[in-house]
Amino acid sequence: MKTKKHKPFLATHPGELIKDELVARNLTQTQLAELISVKLPNLNDVIRGKRSVSAELAVLLEFALDIPATYWLNLQNQYDIDIANLSSIIVQKKKKCRTKLTQFQNLNRRTSRLRKIKCYA
Repeated sequence: MKTKKHKPFLATHPGELIKDELVARNLTQTQLAELISVKLPNLNDVIRGKRSVSAELAVLLEFALDIPATYWLNLQNQYDIDIANLSSIIVQKKKKCRTKLTQFQNLNRRTSRLRKIKCYA
């Protein structure tokens, strides 16, 4: 079954949600970095969207913020997918693929009709 996929308007990096959690918990980036034993510049890069959430960081965030590691990794995966879907190169490749797929499907329909005709002839 083919489901219609919607193109994202913009992609939200997991760092945005980490920043929101820090605000909600009255924590600073420095405090979180110290708590999970991560270098502050590395954490700051994640929060600014310059670095991805790794599995290791996701596990540490789960421990510190009590939010499952899978949540952080799923957010990162969805962000990566959204960025790919927003990429103009990917959009062009998808258009070419759609055209080729349509041509292929039309060819299969014609071939299928010819087989039916040969069977009845």
